[in-house]
Amino acid sequence: MKLNHSITEIKLHLVLVAKKRIIWLDKWLIHEQVINACHSADVKIITIGMANNHCHLLLEFDPVRPVCKQVEIIKSVSSFKLGKLDPEWSGWRTGYFLNSVGSKSISRVKKYIENQ
Repeated sequence: MKLNHSITEIKLHLVLVAKKRIIWLDKWLIHEQVINACHSADVKIITIGMANNHCHLLLEFDPVRPVCKQVEIIKSVSSFKLGKLDPEWSGWRTGYFLNSVGSKSISRVKKYIENQ
């Protein structure tokens, strides 16, 4: 992101885990709602991967807003929408995994996430 006097790149690997670690029957429903939630948080999705009960995302965050707020928006918006679409949805676990990704390791992380 370009600001007046600086250029900032904040790329992070985010993992969200479903409460109760339920096995998802409709991964595409989860996928779609997580993408919509990322747009609501003004977070750019580089890649997304869905496992049986958790979601891996490689994201580029807005440097102006706190990362924790953007993650909170992603979790709350996707959880709310999924709760309306699937009565068995119980939400995301309280915590999450978040790790910075450097420019040299981005292709490795991207490949890892895509192979979920």
